[in-house]
Amino acid sequence: MGAGKPIVATDTSSHRAVLDETRAILVDPSRGDGKRDRRLLRDRAAGKRLGDSARSYAGKNLGWKTFADGVADLYALGRK
Repeated sequence: MGAGKPIVATDTSSHRAVLDETRAILVDPSRGDGKRDRRLLRDRAAGKRLGDSARSYAGKNLGWKTFADGVADLYALGRK
């Protein structure tokens, strides 16, 4: 995500934890969805929008400080 490249991922709950339709093309894991996959090859502007959105999300939500703050919050909850 941080690289800003368009993402094609299977539509699973684990991927949905950080991805949605604004950050990736999500495809049904039980079948090939080649038409949607190829859209990124044909429509570079759409691929750029997805990649830019993913990079922005990663920068705001997935950095080291966010992770460390989350761990600190968990420890604080344990002390209450």
